[in-house]
Amino acid sequence: MKHSLLALSGLTAALFLAGCATQSTSSTASAPAAAPQAAAAPAAPALSDAAIAEKLKGQWTGEWAMPSYGASGKFVFIATSIEGSNIKGEAHWYGTAAGDLKLPLLKAGVEKGVLNAEQAGDTKFKLKMKNDTELVGDWDIKGYTGDLKLKR
Repeated sequence: MKHSLLALSGLTAALFLAGCATQSTSSTASAPAAAPQAAAAPAAPALSDAAIAEKLKGQWTGEWAMPSYGASGKFVFIATSIEGSNIKGEAHWYGTAAGDLKLPLLKAGVEKGVLNAEQAGDTKFKLKMKNDTELVGDWDIKGYTGDLKLKR
């Protein structure tokens, strides 16, 4: 387990900002079978990548996990500045075999609604917005993968 976590020392992040929208419809037993259904509300326009990047500004805290090895630890993502869909900041990985790591983002940007980030050591993570206060995604470092879950 420790050898697998040692690989986390060179983390490069590619975060999924899992956007999630729910839509519910309901019918009542008292409505006649032939009654027309109410028209669904129009879908909200999709946010641009730059608008999503702007929503990411600030600090997000959560957990990294490596389920196949039963390992996990604290993860902090900090977006310090936004330029269009590009993000500058850092990510902190706690509880890895190499210790606690606080590494700057070498490259990070939102593309098609997903934050893709890279850090030193071939570490990548992807994050996707689940809602305004939650991010979900995954990380990869040299073939080792795991999950990321963050909250504002």
